[in-house]
Amino acid sequence: MLERLFGKKRKIKDDVIVTAVVTQTSALINNLHQQIDLRFKELSAQVKEVELGLAQMETKLLTKDLKDKQAYGLLHYKLHEAKNSKLNDEIRDLEEQLNAKKNALKDH
Repeated sequence: MLERLFGKKRKIKDDVIVTAVVTQTSALINNLHQQIDLRFKELSAQVKEVELGLAQMETKLLTKDLKDKQAYGLLHYKLHEAKNSKLNDEIRDLEEQLNAKKNALKDH
């Protein structure tokens, strides 16, 4: 009879210990899930920031590329204009020389 009484008390103690361990484990697992969720949200926010930064950089690069192309076009236009004026000056000089030679030949 005493064995039954001590056996029941021991079983109750074991059940209480198991319940306490289960409760602690459950609390630890819940805490771990919360930390994982928090970290995941932080990383998601950082990824969104990086994506936004990349989009801004791409816009800046495209804008810079457009400005560079405009500057190159303007430079090309100015160089073309300068070449044309030099060529026109040379053409005028040659025409004057040819006209002078024609006049010299007519006079002889």
